[in-house]
Amino acid sequence: MITWESLSSDSRQHGDQINYQVCPECMDAKWHFYINTGTGGYKCFKCEAAGYLPVEGTFNRPKPREAVWEEISLPPNGPPGAWARSYLLQRGIGRTTFEQLGLREWTGQGRILIPYTNSEGAVIYWQARDFTGRQEPRYLGAPDVRRPLFIAPGDGRIVLVEGVFDAVRVNQVGPTAVAMGGKTLAEHMVKPLEHVVRAGSQVYVCLDGDALKNALELQCFVQAQLGIDTIMACPDFGEDPGSMPLEKLEGLFS
Repeated sequence: MITWESLSSDSRQHGDQINYQVCPECMDAKWHFYINTGTGGYKCFKCEAAGYLPVEGTFNRPKPREAVWEEISLPPNGPPGAWARSYLLQRGIGRTTFEQLGLREWTGQGRILIPYTNSEGAVIYWQARDFTGRQEPRYLGAPDVRRPLFIAPGDGRIVLVEGVFDAVRVNQVGPTAVAMGGKTLAEHMVKPLEHVVRAGSQVYVCLDGDALKNALELQCFVQAQLGIDTIMACPDFGEDPGSMPLEKLEGLFS
């Protein structure tokens, strides 16, 4: 029988979700056991053990406030110049795509500005990607603003990826692509992600080919935290969705 006392292995917490290394039911030690501290709901994605534990008085940690994004301005900018367009074409992004995404060139900085917009089209965040190959860091972000999810709207399929250019590439073969800005989901992104994935017909996890462990953890987290089944869509080792041939990439979601 699973009790709070039996959950004694190493653990790691993401918001209301605690991931335990060892399942007290099947003793699998590969981090397949999750429990939600708000509801007490638990599940092992190895042996399928599932149920609820009492939570009254167990956790008094305050709920994190939902992030609120206000409209911000982009740095001085203009349409992408010849070098910027050449870089975008190397990434498989032609004129139609970069105009749809509103990509701009940061004046005099050798960087492409990638605006993040809300449902009303207002800019709430931006990233700036070096296209010269000579600047570090490669990406800069809007200062003093939490990074939101980057969403490239498409069909009913939802694909979770790492970066903006991964999202752009995936979107070119049809699905709605959601970039987390890394290999893990930040706590303030959970609620916005829930709104997106609940509107989808199918959810895929598609991180870089060398991030299988992170992809499995993300898959378990989405299934346990949001109660939504996901499909693993893994590129081969050494590949990433942002640079895959479109035909091969499309095959991951069919």
